[in-house]
Amino acid sequence: MKIHIFLGILFFAGSFPFQLRADETAIYRERLNQLYIGMTKQQLIQSVGPPNSKSIINTKKFGQAEVYFYQTRETPTKNKPVTVSTPVIITKGKVSGWGWHYYHMIDAAKD
Repeated sequence: MKIHIFLGILFFAGSFPFQLRADETAIYRERLNQLYIGMTKQQLIQSVGPPNSKSIINTKKFGQAEVYFYQTRETPTKNKPVTVSTPVIITKGKVSGWGWHYYHMIDAAKD
């Protein structure tokens, strides 16, 4: 009986951090559904939260674009989980688009 309780606690403790991570990425996915073109950077942060990472892309066509990356999924692989992010692109202080297709379009316009 003690062994079963111990194994149950061990299983629960080992899976708990993974569940928190899955919940966090689910929250980002849900919040990203509220995005709209023209949303200010402040509205984005209020609505979705701070990004997991950021970068800058300098383009001739769009000027300087800020890219906010939000972790939206963890995919298990053979060696370790791979984090999948969704980029949100901000030009002239406003959301101009999101997703990898839009990111690659902006990135192709680099100086």
